[in-house]
Amino acid sequence: MKATDFLRLRKATAISYALLFTLAIAAFAAGILHRPDGFESADTPSYIRASYRLMAGEIDALRTPVYPFIIALVRSLAGTELLNRSIVILQCGVYLLSAFFLMLTLRNLKVNQWITLIATAIYALFPGFYIFCFILNTEAFAQSFVVFFGWSMLRDAGRTPRISSALLSGTWLFILIFLRPAMICLIPVYIIYWAALYFKFRRGALKSCAAALCCLLMLGVAISCYKGAVKAKCGVSTISVVAAVNNYYLVRETKILRPHHTGNPAFQAMLHERADSIIITDEGWVDFHEAEYLLATLRVPPADVSDAVNAAIKENPGACLRLMPVRFRRACCSYTVLPVPPRIAPYFPMRMLWYWLLMGASLVWLILRRSSMQLWVLWLTSAAISACAILGAMNDWCRLSLPAMSMALMLAAVICSRIKAKLCG
Repeated sequence: MKATDFLRLRKATAISYALLFTLAIAAFAAGILHRPDGFESADTPSYIRASYRLMAGEIDALRTPVYPFIIALVRSLAGTELLNRSIVILQCGVYLLSAFFLMLTLRNLKVNQWITLIATAIYALFPGFYIFCFILNTEAFAQSFVVFFGWSMLRDAGRTPRISSALLSGTWLFILIFLRPAMICLIPVYIIYWAALYFKFRRGALKSCAAALCCLLMLGVAISCYKGAVKAKCGVSTISVVAAVNNYYLVRETKILRPHHTGNPAFQAMLHERADSIIITDEGWVDFHEAEYLLATLRVPPADVSDAVNAAIKENPGACLRLMPVRFRRACCSYTVLPVPPRIAPYFPMRMLWYWLLMGASLVWLILRRSSMQLWVLWLTSAAISACAILGAMNDWCRLSLPAMSMALMLAAVICSRIKAKLCG
């Protein structure tokens, strides 16, 4: 390729990205103008309550502190009346920034520039990815922060890792876990990646890996201290009582939770009445009213619920394991968050099965190609988030798997770029 051809190509790419981000800004602006205060989810009130408790110096046993802190900070700057609107604008701005870092990550991985442009356009412009920016919940920040986490891990792809990369990725891991506790599933990914870098670069990566180890130790101390504070407050050894609620529905779905597993009279009476009832609706969703009735109406302490659940699992350890394939099958049959036009929806149903087929095919490709650890980070991060959502939550797996989709998109872009290079080689 001549130098003039290369310059024209670079100029065309720059113009394409300028147009792309202009369209993305226009789309977000239109969404904000159409619904300036966004949408409140069922979880929004609990996050707002947690933000007030955080400002009073208290921890909230239900909600980890990152999103409540953001709410409190925005409220102190914009006021209560403009709170929802300001959070929506902030979520949109951070998401647009994450689209830029998704582009940088793909460029670091040497993905073809036009495939990089297409992947960035899908992430920035496809409503299924950015729709949660207009909902007051953790999804928007979770998706954006996972992109930042991936960028910080892969910014030195192919080179000796810098200490700053270890510190940045450790910081984003900390933020993600205290934004959404399920992100604790990323700790093994972090450990595997930095261990692999140590064995690859040895002394060259010693300081960076030591910094990563320090981040892990500090994270472990923070999680232990926070769990201790939650246990002192409500008697449950966890960083969020949501885990106890999820586990409650797990054992209720298997029907192994019986009255003898608890000594709480009100809880026992409810189980005598409902232990054999079905909590899955005709649409395949869990009836969430039962936990609300248990905790809010009967005022059963979360510690009693957790103790009963643990006793049931200990008595019947295989029942919950047998439920996992059932959940996986139901999750694969559910629709993804990636919408398609109504006219073609009957002919092009986007289900979670498509995502797992992509993950399965990419796994085979990674193994056969003996791919670098950088590409495995994309697969492991995406798989960990989605699998954790399916194994740990009752349903709504598509929403909870949303942060995994950006990593899957980048992985697909890498594979397409490698195949293109081989075919055109």
